[in-house]
Amino acid sequence: MTDSIGVGQNVVFPSDSEVFINEVECKRTLRSLGIINADEWKRWCDDNVARRSSLHLPSDPVKAYENPKFWLEIDARFPENWSKYEHLRTVVDGKKILADFEFVRFAYRYKAATGYRGTRFSGLEDETASSYSAWIGVFLAYSALESCCNAVIHPISKRGIIDPILADQLRSALGQSADAIGNEIENKRILNQFDDFMSSESNDVLRFASLITHLVANGSFTPFSKDGDLLSVSKAFDKLAQELLRYADQMLAQYYLKISSEMAH
Repeated sequence: MTDSIGVGQNVVFPSDSEVFINEVECKRTLRSLGIINADEWKRWCDDNVARRSSLHLPSDPVKAYENPKFWLEIDARFPENWSKYEHLRTVVDGKKILADFEFVRFAYRYKAATGYRGTRFSGLEDETASSYSAWIGVFLAYSALESCCNAVIHPISKRGIIDPILADQLRSALGQSADAIGNEIENKRILNQFDDFMSSESNDVLRFASLITHLVANGSFTPFSKDGDLLSVSKAFDKLAQELLRYADQMLAQYYLKISSEMAH
């Protein structure tokens, strides 16, 4: 198995010849499970022996991938393939081949988004605080992806992430509160995009994320749900943030391969 962008191979753990997915995919899987440290992973493995085996995950990632910094990298981190990109930060014929400033800005926005663990409030119900955190998480992830698009010189406005399943989850989670959210959008173009998404005419979750970012950045959002299910909204928004960061990882990897190929010729 290779990862979704065609880099990395499976790893064979020499002690028992068990085959594991490659390190990049392992980190993605652990993050999707909400696991970011060795103690959490040990508890999960103890409770999910069969599932760990079926997912081809190592019980000791540090040993399996011979990477003592594995758990540091899985928490707040730079983008996947960042180390490969840094090898290309050189000068060819007196001209920089990569826009360093834009890439560095992307890397640190990405690190902020992956290191984000929500916000703390006094006097708010847990569900309300969780919803605020999830909205802000989408804002941070979108900002990181936007920086990545600027770095590879491909504006985010020309990108799209079509995901009908995630789109349905977002629509279902928002429910009747979508009307209240729509009332907060003053820009007609953005409102039309929001209406298209909520009416299922569009399944572009990237465009939806841009709407959420607009509301957060302009300070006009207030998380609530007429259906009384803020946790569903939080979970759906967390998935959206993860998808934006996954897409950014993919873009950087593809750009690295492109630049590497150009240098080889």
